[in-house]
Amino acid sequence: MAQKVKLSNVRLAFPNLFEKDQYGRYGATFIMPKESPAHKAMQKALRGVAEADLKGKMPTPSSVCLKDSSEKADYAGFEEGTLYVSASRKEAFKPNQIIHRDKTPIESEGVLYPGCYVNAVINVWAQDNNYGKKINAELVGVQFYKDGDRLGRGSTNIEDDDFDSLPDIEDSSEPEGAEAYF
Repeated sequence: MAQKVKLSNVRLAFPNLFEKDQYGRYGATFIMPKESPAHKAMQKALRGVAEADLKGKMPTPSSVCLKDSSEKADYAGFEEGTLYVSASRKEAFKPNQIIHRDKTPIESEGVLYPGCYVNAVINVWAQDNNYGKKINAELVGVQFYKDGDRLGRGSTNIEDDDFDSLPDIEDSSEPEGAEAYF
């Protein structure tokens, strides 16, 4: 039986909320400090799902949706002392499922970016079939909480010596050294 979990004030990473990823799913990853309320809520849900659906046996850590950030230590934001959960879904979100602080719909990317803080609602559920025993997470909705430092590649700064000063152009002829390709 799935358990609904609210992750409050968690950091957003790898958002695919408006376009599907390479696997045909919408989703995101949520980073939380160890011992945060979000982490405690996840632990409670994981125990509940294991009890109800997996005869009380927790799958191996690699088969559980809550992971230690050391697995993604090469990525910005996945720092020591944090955990993350990745959640996805196949169907598109309805307008009331991706919202601003005031609960109005967010209709495009930009407000929700890697590094901002969000509240997220996920369903934690058990899988026990020929693909193995796992505990997965389905993303239900996301609410913008507050801005944060953007994660990932930022823009590269231009240095003063990256470009030469050029003289004004006096005519519209091709520049010296230009070749016609067509």
